[in-house]
Amino acid sequence: MDKYLTFKFKKFDIGHQNSAMKIGTDGILLGAWADLTGCRNVLDLGTGSGLVALMCAQRYNDTYFLGLDIDKSASIQAGINFNNSPFGSQLKSVHSSIQDFKNEEQIPFDAIVSNPPFFKNSLKADDLQRNTARHTDSLSMDDLFQFSSTLLNTNGKLIIIYPFDQLDELNEKALEYNFHVAKQLNIKHNKSKLPKRVLLEYLYQSKTRKQTIDFNIRNAKGEYSEEYISLTKDYHPFL
Repeated sequence: MDKYLTFKFKKFDIGHQNSAMKIGTDGILLGAWADLTGCRNVLDLGTGSGLVALMCAQRYNDTYFLGLDIDKSASIQAGINFNNSPFGSQLKSVHSSIQDFKNEEQIPFDAIVSNPPFFKNSLKADDLQRNTARHTDSLSMDDLFQFSSTLLNTNGKLIIIYPFDQLDELNEKALEYNFHVAKQLNIKHNKSKLPKRVLLEYLYQSKTRKQTIDFNIRNAKGEYSEEYISLTKDYHPFL
C-alpha cells in the first residue's frame, strides 16, 4: 500500500483513503478498550476502514470478526486491509446496512463493537459518503439498540463510543431494549476539561454493578497521559 495513504500501527498497516471516516482518536480508543474476553463471534458495526476490528483481532486471536459497513467503498477498503493484515483469517468485510443485514451463518454474536454516527440536526457537508458515516440518518440510537438486540446472544456485549453530552438519552434508549451499562469510561482531553466522549460496555438482558472511570488523553504538560500510553502502547509505533 502507498505509504502516503496508510496509517501504520505496530503490527499492521491500514489504508483509509476510501473510507469517509479517517483514522482518529475515537476509533483507536474503542479498539484498544473493548474487552472481548470469551467472545468468539464479534460484529464491528460501521467498520469503515476496519480499524476497530483489526485492533481487536490483534489481541484476541481466537475470535472471528465481521466488519459491516453501509458504504461500498469503505467495505472494499476494509476487506483489503483485513487481507493485508496478519489476522486475515479472523476477519471478513460485508457491505450492507444493519437494516438489510442477513446473518447468513445464523450464529448470534457474542459482542458488537461500534463507532456509530452520532450527529443529529447539525449542518451537513456536501459529501454524501461522509454524511452517512457521521449522521444518525442511517443508524439512529433506536436502530443501534433494536438491531443489536436481534443479533446478540443473551448476556452479549454492545461496546460503543459516543458523545458524552448524549449519555442520558443513550442510556434511556438502551433500557428500552434491555441493555444495561457494565463499564463506562469518561474521556477527557485533560483533567481540566469536561468529558467529550464516553466509552460504554452494555450487557444485553443482564445487569451488573457499573464500573465508571475518568480517563485523560493528555497530562498537564500536554503530553500523552500515562493512562493513554498504557491503553494504546501495543498499537502506536511512537509509544
